Formats: sequence, structure tokens, C-alpha cells
Amino acid sequence: MKGIKLIDKLTKEHKDVVALLQEVQSKGIDSKKGRKKLLAAEDLFIEHLQREEDDLYPALQAAAVDNVELQDMLKEKYRDLQDVTLAAIAFFDKYSSTKKAPEFEQDFKQLFLVLTERIWVEQAEIFPIYVAAQKED
Repeated sequence: MKGIKLIDKLTKEHKDVVALLQEVQSKGIDSKKGRKKLLAAEDLFIEHLQREEDDLYPALQAAAVDNVELQDMLKEKYRDLQDVTLAAIAFFDKYSSTKKAPEFEQDFKQLFLVLTERIWVEQAEIFPIYVAAQKED
């Protein structure tokens, strides 16, 4: 997948992951529906990361071949993505196998904050670079 279709798909996945996580919070981690939504959010998050890894970042790296400033920015954003990924995977690992945890609310708030910040960065900074690079092809 490439071009604007890729950006549309990634943007929809952002919305869907956020919606699923909000449902987890409202239904509760210890409910059947909450756990089901958590597992769905985890699956979608992993699919989304793979799509970015396979389709988005290689195209951005190709666009940055002759642009050192863009290369540096992408390296920084990629490192940030790795941090978010590790935090999300740790959260999903912990709560996909734990029914009740007193720290769930705090962990959830922290994950939600880093994910929504990352989504904003992708949509405001990274996706426009990708779209511009696709137009140049």
C-alpha cells in the first residue's frame, strides 16, 4: 500500500486504536468485554506498527537520501517510535494476562498520553513529509 491510501489507512488505525483503548477504560480491564477490546487494540497496534515498518518508513528513508536534515529528523522520530512501542508492548503484555491491578488507571493514562502524542506527531509532521515525497515520485 502506498500514497494517500496508506495515510488514510494509518490515520484510521490511529482512530481505531484510540477508540478501542477508550472502550477498555470504560468497560474495565476485569470485564470480558474490556479484555476483548484490549486484545483487539493490541492486535491492531501490532498490525499498524508493521504497516509503518513495511510501507511508511522505507518510503520516508528513500525520500531523505539526499537530505541530511530530514535523515536526522526521521532518526529522532524513529527512536521516539521505538520508545512508544516498548511502552505499549509492556502495557499490553502486563494487562492481557492480569485481571486486576491497582496501577491500571495510572498505567493506562500514561500509555494513552504517549500514544496520543505520538499519533499527533505522525499526523502533523511525518505523514505530510510522506505525502510530499509521494508527489515527487
